[in-house]
This record gives sequence, structure tokens and C-alpha cells, in this order.
Amino acid sequence: MRTTVLRAFVAAALASFISSALFAQPGRPEIKFPADKDEEYESLLEENILRAGVSTCPYEYLPGAETPVPRGFKPFYISHYGRHGSRSGWARNTYSYVLDEFNRAYDEGLLTEDGEAALTRIAQIIENHDEMDGRLTLRGQKEMWGIGSRMYDKYKKVFRSVSRRVRAVSSISPRCIVSMNAFTGALLARDNRLDITWDTGEQFMKYCNTDDPPTIKLAVREVLRAYGYAFPPDVDAFMQRIFKDPDAAGEIIGDPERLMRSLFTMARISASFDMDDFLLRLFTMDDLYHLSEEMSMDLYLRQCNSVEWGDIRMEPVQLLVDDVIEKADMAITTGDVQVDLRFGHDWQLLAFCSRIGIEGIGERRDQTNCLGWPGFLYTPFGGNLQIVFYHNNKGDVLVKFFINERETGLIGLEGGPYYYWEDVKNAWMYHPEMGEVEEIVHTSVPEVSGLCLAPDGNGFLAASDENGLYRVSRHGRTEDFFTEESMDCEGVTVDPENRDVYYVVEGAQEVWRVIAPDYYNKELVCVLDEFGKDTNLGLEGITWYEDDEFFVGNQMHPAILYRYSLSKGIVDQVEVKSTSEIADLCYDPETGYLWILDSERRTVNMCNIHGEMIHSYPVPFIDNAEAIWLDRGNSCIWIGDDTSGNLYKIHFENL
Repeated sequence: MRTTVLRAFVAAALASFISSALFAQPGRPEIKFPADKDEEYESLLEENILRAGVSTCPYEYLPGAETPVPRGFKPFYISHYGRHGSRSGWARNTYSYVLDEFNRAYDEGLLTEDGEAALTRIAQIIENHDEMDGRLTLRGQKEMWGIGSRMYDKYKKVFRSVSRRVRAVSSISPRCIVSMNAFTGALLARDNRLDITWDTGEQFMKYCNTDDPPTIKLAVREVLRAYGYAFPPDVDAFMQRIFKDPDAAGEIIGDPERLMRSLFTMARISASFDMDDFLLRLFTMDDLYHLSEEMSMDLYLRQCNSVEWGDIRMEPVQLLVDDVIEKADMAITTGDVQVDLRFGHDWQLLAFCSRIGIEGIGERRDQTNCLGWPGFLYTPFGGNLQIVFYHNNKGDVLVKFFINERETGLIGLEGGPYYYWEDVKNAWMYHPEMGEVEEIVHTSVPEVSGLCLAPDGNGFLAASDENGLYRVSRHGRTEDFFTEESMDCEGVTVDPENRDVYYVVEGAQEVWRVIAPDYYNKELVCVLDEFGKDTNLGLEGITWYEDDEFFVGNQMHPAILYRYSLSKGIVDQVEVKSTSEIADLCYDPETGYLWILDSERRTVNMCNIHGEMIHSYPVPFIDNAEAIWLDRGNSCIWIGDDTSGNLYKIHFENL
């Protein structure tokens, strides 16, 4: 039914869903964070304590192994976005506050030897800062010079092409302009025949500098406040390290935790002035872990493609994606420009990498499973993304991605690290838009829990977690297909070659086949009982993939995505972390994306075949979404409600 009432209901439900996601309730935040530390994150911090600064970590050149260029291909064009180099911090009232507190304690004879050493460095930072917030330091200039030098040395043939043209644009921020000059200065030092143009201005800010809106800032602030409650810093250990008499010092200071956090703000910027890491070592490794993890979480949730706020944050960065595509296509067509350089900020680098699906940054995480995300590996001072283009004599164009000069790939495309440019463009431009509910079809399926196209193409097969499989017309007429009393059937799919029907039984963790063409007989295909055995959280969805393979999903605790081959058994098995559960699955062979329902969050999610989310769409108006089928021919997705047995036909543009 296409009615004004229904559209109004959907719009109101969506508005309510978005509002609840953006604004936290007053009082102490109630968010449950995993108590265990991430061992890899902890190890990376111990390897280099300066990484505790996260976005103020000095640039690290960490070259790794690289996949050889395919035979016959040569680099001819580079597209780049880079963050400025190391800079000074923002003093505001923090620096004077810390200096005054330490001076008062010094006058009272309360500073330990470490406390006095800290006071010396505090004064040094303030002197180096020289009342200039966000100023590119000498170290920052050297970082940019080094990155530019290595780019030229690695891709000499690109720079030495006929026109030798390099375009450089920058944010209007002075630290970005000076970074641009240092980078291009390194290029000119190696080849003074380069034709370099430099530019900056408000028009370039549209793609060199976008930020998260205030609504996201406010919402994330509540998450960070909850994290602070969950993992409070060890103020006692800090006070004992700094003061001879912590109790007496506490009476002078008033707020030891404020002093501790303020000193950390200064400690994390000290390396920008080529100072040692002494101030950071005043904190326990446990505190450094949690203080840095809190900053990484802040960066990820506000600037990356997070489950809660990614869809809002990604929208303004599309202008940068468009700029990269437009200039690359022109370079491919004309060969007039060899290198495009863009200089901006950390938040734009993260948002851009998230939007285009760079591995390690583009994966969608929520406010709890983003813990352990190592932001310092992706957006240190000088952080950069280099997109290198290669062609052959046939005119084929490949691209390869480097994050901070390390080879990486895209989560939205299989294969890599070399991708065909046309495939990359298609992936970047593919973003279905959810429209209105076109129709609600009432069925007689008890607790519909899975959906697929019927073997003959007429209507659907619907799985029921009470009695098995039903045939359902597009108008809701329901009849038995393969039913057994009390069969907890949670998913159904069809082999497109021989039309055999496959279904999963939860708890027993079984996959069964009903044999075509009569569909009278069934046979057991496999048992996947590593998780979910004898529970109501077991196998919950199945969808055909290709050849003799299908995907099976274990609902939650953990949410496991299996890729199963009839000839080889389990081919792949991954834990899905971008959704809270797997309620049902539907693979789209035309695009290569896997759609995963999440009835807990009431979302339908477009993922890659490893379960990493690319896009997410809220369906708060469906009480218990547990069945999905993608109907490309009618530009819609059908979703079944386990509670009512209804099928929702939802329109999608550009599906």
C-alpha cells in the first residue's frame, strides 16, 4: 500500500532512530566496554611510546614488502592527499595552568626529582610554542621533505614524463601551506625542471578540509565520558611520581586528574619539537593505553565510517572523492598532469580513506568494537594516502593504494593490491539510496525468518522458525512448500543451477538440501556446530554465493560468517564485527556485495563477502527484521518481519 500515512510513519520512525543515535541521555552514560585490552594495540604502544599521542604521533616511515607491478604495466600518474607535518599544540589555558600548578608545588618544595625534570620540559614546551598555536615545526618540515623525496625517488619515471607537471593545492591553514612548500621543495631539489603550480583558497577548502558536524561532536562526547568512567586514570600513581607528599600537593592543586590530563596534552606534543619522551614516561603504560585508546576512539567515531555516525560524516567528503576521480580521468585521457598533491588535515584524511574503503580505516565499527583501533598508524603528523596509477600498451589502467607509504587495499573490492581503475570508480560511485516502503505484504508464514526467490521465479520461499519452508506469492498468498512440525528453520536459498533448495536449522546447526525438481526428499549437507549448538543464537541465514558455495551465518556470540563449499567444506570463516548479529543473508552476484540483516540494531547492511560493512540503512519501523531478499529488477529490497509475518517492499534508488 502506497499511502501518505505509511510514508509519514516511516519518516517519523527514521527521525526517531537518528535522534536517539545522536543524543545521549543525561546522567552517567551507560555503555558497556570490553574490559580486556587489545594485545596488538598494547604491543604497538610498547614498541614506540610516542604513538600514545595518536594524532600527534610524529610521522614514522615504516616500509614493508610490496607486491610486484604486473608485467607490462608502468606508473604514470599519482594522486595524493596528505596531512600537514608535526606542529605545535593549542595552548589556550592549558599550558599556563600546568606551569602555574608545578611552580606552586616547586615553591613548596613538593616536587620529586621527576617532577622537577617535568617542570623544566614544561617550560621548554611553552618557550617552543612561542604563543603560536598549530605552527608547523622544524620536525614537521623535515617530515614533509622526507615524504616528498621518497615519492620522487620511487617514481622518477612519473615525474620525468614529457610535461613534468605537478599540481599542489592546500588548505588555507599556514601549517598546511608550509607543508606543501616543504614537500614540493624536496621535489624541486631533485629536479628543478618540474613544472609545479601552487594554490590555496576557500574553494579548495571544500575538499581539503571538512569536519564532523556539532551533532556528532556532542554524541561522541558522551561516549568518551562513559569511557572515562569505565577506565579512570591512575591518579594516585601519577601523584606519587610527581610529588613528594601527594596529599599536601593535592590540597594545592585541587583537581589532580585535571592536572594529569593537562600534562598528558603537553607530553603528547613534545616530540613535535624533537624533545625526548620523558613526559610520556611519567604515566603508567596502563594509563597511556587508555588515554591513547580514548583519543583513537574519538578520531574513529567522529571522522571515520562508524556504525552510529559514519553516514553523516561521509557525506561532505564526497567532494574530495569526486575531485580525485575527475583529475585522474583527465590525467588518463590527456597525460598533461603527472602528479596531483593535496595538503590538509587529519580528519579529512581519515574521512576520505573511510569513504573509499582503505583497509584498516574503512571498516565500520561501533562505539564499543572500535576499541583497539590503532589511529596512530593511520593519521600521525604527515599522514598521507598515495594513489598510484599504472598503464600498459593496451590502455588498461590499474591503481594501487599506499597509506603512509605502506601498501594497502580496498575493503569494497576483492583482489588487490592492484585494481582496475574502472572497477574502483564503480565501487566508489555505487551507493544505493533507501527510499519509501512501497508495500507491506501480509503473509500467513509463522515467524518468517528467511527469504529467497522461489525456484521457479514466481514469488518467494520463506523460512519459518516454527514449521520449515513456505511458498509465498508477491501478494502474500501462503502455502506449504516443505514443512515439518517444530522445525526451527531460520534461512533458505536456492542453487541457481539445479534449483535444489537449502535451508538451515538453528540449534541443531544443520544445513539441509531439498532435492529438485519434486522437493519431496531432503538430505543433510553439513553440521556447523562450533558455535550456537542447542541455543537460540545459532545458524540464522543462508544465501547462495557462486559455483558450489554458499554463505551461512551464525547469529551472535559470536556472529560467524561461513563460506561453505559442497566439494571442499568450510572455505572461509570470519567473525563479523560491524553488525551486532547476522539475522539473515542475501548475496548480490551482480555487484559482489553481501547484504546482512541486523534485527538488534534494526538495520540492513551492504557488506563485502568478508562481512565488513560498506553502507548501512536503518529500518526502525520493522520490529524484528529476520529475512531479506534483493529484488534488483524492481529496484527494491524485501524484508520479512519475524513478529508479524509481514514482508516489507522497500524502494532503493541506484540498486
